Amino acid sequence: MQRSWLLVTVFALFLAGCATPYQESSFAGGHSFRRVSETVFDVEFRGNGFTNDRRASDFCMLRAAELCLEFNFRYFTILGNESRGGTDKIDLGSSSTTTGTITPFGTYRETTDTTQQFVYVYKPGKAMRIQCFDTPPQGHFGRIFDAAQLRAEIRVRYKLPS
Repeated sequence: MQRSWLLVTVFALFLAGCATPYQESSFAGGHSFRRVSETVFDVEFRGNGFTNDRRASDFCMLRAAELCLEFNFRYFTILGNESRGGTDKIDLGSSSTTTGTITPFGTYRETTDTTQQFVYVYKPGKAMRIQCFDTPPQGHFGRIFDAAQLRAEIRVRYKLPS
């Protein structure tokens, strides 16, 4: 049993640098969007088991900022957001250990079986609905983000190319 946990720990340390990168959605996670109207978009980022919540939130915000700029807007606000994280159950299987002794009188063997082992892996996900603007709206009570400034800040934080 200790050996299985050692393998899991070594595997986790090996993959520690394998958090979901900023990329389009794939089997390993990433970002996606859907245009709801001329100025409203649904944006989502899903991470893998090595991605933390902050990274997932930041990459969702980065995608929102980039969408805003891609569609020739400069500012956006968040109309709503939610967590889309979930936990996966990974079956590590079971194992057995056999020990033995050979003597002039015969062979002695003992097999020890371990029970089925599982690991639960949390995969963060963030989703938001944004509304984009050309100029900061007057009389708006929500937080307004400057898309270019936000994009630059997040890209620097994660050392992403400009």
